[in-house]
Amino acid sequence: MKRIDDLKLNKKDKEKVEKWLFEWIKHFKELANGREGTVHRNNFEDMDIFFYTDCTDILDKHPEENHKETGLIRIRKRNVFLQLFLKYLLGEDIDVTIKCSHCGSDDMVIDSYGNGAFKYCPDCGMISANIHPGHYKEAMDDILAVIDGYKKIRRV
Repeated sequence: MKRIDDLKLNKKDKEKVEKWLFEWIKHFKELANGREGTVHRNNFEDMDIFFYTDCTDILDKHPEENHKETGLIRIRKRNVFLQLFLKYLLGEDIDVTIKCSHCGSDDMVIDSYGNGAFKYCPDCGMISANIHPGHYKEAMDDILAVIDGYKKIRRV
């Protein structure tokens, strides 16, 4: 996938394109009520992206959202995603590598399940997740199903 430097633009044209893309980033940030994303995994070519963004203000004003990615939260996450994509095109380094706290592997998986997120290390098998009391079995079933999907992908 090409980034701005790959276009081999002259200095004047590159500045115009950068200015235009920064204006779009600003616009998407305004649409996301000033929120940005904290990237944990990023590969736009393979659409392998995981990021967090703060949605506490939405949940405070709209408790019916019930911590699920619906409605207003989806709109915010879409605008944050677009910010990240434009930053990527501009050549910004938005990648972050998560290391396993148990074995030190940098091949950690971070993904979502049901109503939360988890980290999984395929090297040592450690799973890290925040699970609400009374929902452990349901959450672990969801997490293990996601992990099983990763295992199948890696075997291919």
